Amino acid sequence: DQKRLESGAAAIVRDGARAFGLAPGALSNDEASWRSWSAVCAESLPSCRLRAVVDLCDAVAADVRTNLKRDTSAEDLLPCMSYSAARAVVVGIAPDLLASLRYAQSHLRHCGARSKAGYCLVTAQVAVQVVADQSSNAAPEPVPRHAGDALADEHGSRCPIS
Repeated sequence: DQKRLESGAAAIVRDGARAFGLAPGALSNDEASWRSWSAVCAESLPSCRLRAVVDLCDAVAADVRTNLKRDTSAEDLLPCMSYSAARAVVVGIAPDLLASLRYAQSHLRHCGARSKAGYCLVTAQVAVQVVADQSSNAAPEPVPRHAGDALADEHGSRCPIS
């Protein structure tokens, strides 16, 4: 699952925010948003991870609200959270993100699934699933090449790789 997440994240970041369907300018200054994912992974207690998920949701919503100058809708929030998660995974500041969200979920029964924490956790889980689902769009792993191997160019000519 983590491998799929990393592959999907690479595909999203490679293709860029616009190709992913973000409103132009929605995350023009998104560093706080994607860095918030690291707190979700860094906290030691499930209650603190759940609080970090709520803070993450608030940070992404505030970023979108500031940049688009309108209230944030679910249609804005989900792709922005997915894109910021992808960036965090690619940069390496959100290790074991799937496990971290499951750990945060273990505290949800104390807060209630219909609470703000429940909404934010489900949104974060769906956002991460969207990233993982993009793994089918990822470029295939490069085949290791050795000196002396040859590749065909677009005209079918073979040329040695040095």
